[in-house]
Amino acid sequence: MNLKVTNAPQLYKGRGTTHTVFGTVLVALFLIQPVLGTLHHRNYLRHHTRTAVSHLHIWYGRAIMALAVVNGGLGLKLALNTGKVAIAYGVVAGIVALTYVTAAVLKRKGNGGSVGENERANKVLRNGNGEEYGSEELQPVHTVPKR
Repeated sequence: MNLKVTNAPQLYKGRGTTHTVFGTVLVALFLIQPVLGTLHHRNYLRHHTRTAVSHLHIWYGRAIMALAVVNGGLGLKLALNTGKVAIAYGVVAGIVALTYVTAAVLKRKGNGGSVGENERANKVLRNGNGEEYGSEELQPVHTVPKR
């Protein structure tokens, strides 16, 4: 499908337009997100709570997704779609955004957005050997299997 869409003659005229340049920049920005995700994961394993990198990863991702939706609208104009298609795109994008924001707010109200002290204290953790350890030993246990 992508090949067929990109072979459309009107899209070749669109090189250098806002949509194509913005899309290229967004793809480059998306490439940073896995690095932030890896840093978030490592910090979360170490500290068992969200850190500044976690929040950067979350908000950076949200911002890029919003910008990608805007770029999709710019692409509709480039593809010479009718006003009805643009309205449908806007309605669907609005419903998805509203659903996302609602879910994020409900999640935040439910548990404060991260693992709290009480939850952390009650959580049963297991090391690599399956042995349980409590919240007083929150450092991850890395064991080397015996051969």
